[in-house]
Amino acid sequence: MARLPVSAAPAWQRREFDVLSLQTNDAWNGSIIVDVLVIGVADTFNMNASHNSAFEQAQDFAVWLNDAARPWAGVTWEWDWSRQESTSGATFTFSNGASQNTSMTFDATAAARFGIASQSGHPIVGANAASGTFAPPRHGYVAIRRHKRQLDENGNASGAGCIRPGVPGLAHYLPQVSAAGTAQDAARMADIQTRGSHPRRAWIRDQTIHIFSQTGANNDGWHQYALGKVERARVNAALWSFTFNCVGDAI
Repeated sequence: MARLPVSAAPAWQRREFDVLSLQTNDAWNGSIIVDVLVIGVADTFNMNASHNSAFEQAQDFAVWLNDAARPWAGVTWEWDWSRQESTSGATFTFSNGASQNTSMTFDATAAARFGIASQSGHPIVGANAASGTFAPPRHGYVAIRRHKRQLDENGNASGAGCIRPGVPGLAHYLPQVSAAGTAQDAARMADIQTRGSHPRRAWIRDQTIHIFSQTGANNDGWHQYALGKVERARVNAALWSFTFNCVGDAI
């Protein structure tokens, strides 16, 4: 299927996104017992409840798995995600470079947030979409535009302009984020918004940037945006458009 045009913006000003991870008001205080079977020594990962998005938890878990203090030190771990066609969410996978069979025991909270049931083998694969994730179809129009600082000629934060106008290092990011999808995608986006935290923030992956760290964290172009109203409109019988009102600052 031919892709729809991303936007009319010039290429340097246009990027594509392919997954969103919303910070939610769900419980994020679970634990995961990990046992790399060839080593036979288990350790327990305790989730940081203040990191209330699936993206942040996956990053934390990958960094913990690769920490030198783990009994399997030297076994390199990574995480990845894929779109789940049946839900329009993202399922997570954890794998190690040595392909070592591993037992992971997720408690009820961790299983619900990651969408992964306790299992043994390699890799460890989620059967359900992780909490708060939205993965629009790749054939749709998905874009981050204007991810650059926007200068405000009047300054910000007070009548006197306590942030002076025309200072790029202090200006806000005002990206234009949009996507397209099916009625199922529209339902998924509406559903996860009902559990969004306040203030509402989301991590959105810019798929045109590819960076993987030595710690196993997936720093693959993720941006954190303050997420406002999400507008949706029906384009035709099969397609919906989405516009995400975002600010690229911590609010």
